[in-house]
Amino acid sequence: SQLGQLSNLYELDLSRNQLSGGIPSELGGLSRLGFLVLSSNQLSGPIPSQLGQLSLVVVLALNHNDLTGGVPEDLRELFNLRLLQVEMNLLTDPDVCQTPVRTVIGDKSYCGGRGPDTACCTHAY
Repeated sequence: SQLGQLSNLYELDLSRNQLSGGIPSELGGLSRLGFLVLSSNQLSGPIPSQLGQLSLVVVLALNHNDLTGGVPEDLRELFNLRLLQVEMNLLTDPDVCQTPVRTVIGDKSYCGGRGPDTACCTHAY
């Protein structure tokens, strides 16, 4: 994918574009990316573990799609990630709040009964 070649890209907002299919794993190669917003599309399948290579990402918004599975372990290790939005997907991962992410937003079924569209957990750093 040509998207993976945009090595100096800092912000990518493709929300509300009626995108479908899986999230391209090549996005993990965008080493300077700070904001990745893929909200309100029809993206499906698992969250690629390659997104865990986005060491500078601060905001990762994957909400309002049809994503399945859980949040990859590699994503849970992102030190700079401050906001992870995953609400309104088909995710199943009850341990998502056991991460260094400052705020995780998910829906009621994903956040152990909290929600909808509220912070599952907020950590102060």
